[in-house]
Amino acid sequence: MDLSDHFTKTFDTNAWGSKESISGPGSEKESSLVKDCIFFVVKFINEFLQDKETIIISDIPCGDLNWINMLFIEILSKTKCKKIEYYAYDIVDKIEDIFNNMNKIDNVNYHFKVFNAVTDVSVKADFILCKEMFIHLSYLHINNCLTNFKNSGSTYLFCTDSSDIENEDIEYSCLGECRAVSLMLSPFNLPEPLFQFSCYKAWDLNNM
Repeated sequence: MDLSDHFTKTFDTNAWGSKESISGPGSEKESSLVKDCIFFVVKFINEFLQDKETIIISDIPCGDLNWINMLFIEILSKTKCKKIEYYAYDIVDKIEDIFNNMNKIDNVNYHFKVFNAVTDVSVKADFILCKEMFIHLSYLHINNCLTNFKNSGSTYLFCTDSSDIENEDIEYSCLGECRAVSLMLSPFNLPEPLFQFSCYKAWDLNNM
């Protein structure tokens, strides 16, 4: 499976069907997934990174960056953080044009890299934000990503994650294919999260 080709075709055909965001309805600014993510991240920072004035964020995958500045505004206004180092990673190389043309806000240093989370290792960050990626990946590819996240030396992993489900593998049989995933169940078997809210969970990568 050529993941770059698969997700580029998904991007080109707007397979997730949103009129606002190529990344799908879950990246629309009024989406509950976006609002809950922002609340989750800010609350986590205030409880676990409360004394950090500079926070390093790896966003894997960053998608079309439709809502990310909303997160930065909330972090800078509602925590002690005064500066953000933001690393945006995505397997779709066309995202780079969106990144280059996006509005950049003060006190955030923006970086972008074309990146395959299955094979590549990101920079060392305070946390990796992995929103709605694993729902699109096979068991093997998810486990590869988890290994690479741990090998990055980053401190925390934030993921969308489901409960009260049975995991099933995915075959990449159609564009936009997805299903719910629980990282706490086989074949991943992650421990209890350090922190959770709604469908978001945080793990300490040093304890995985």
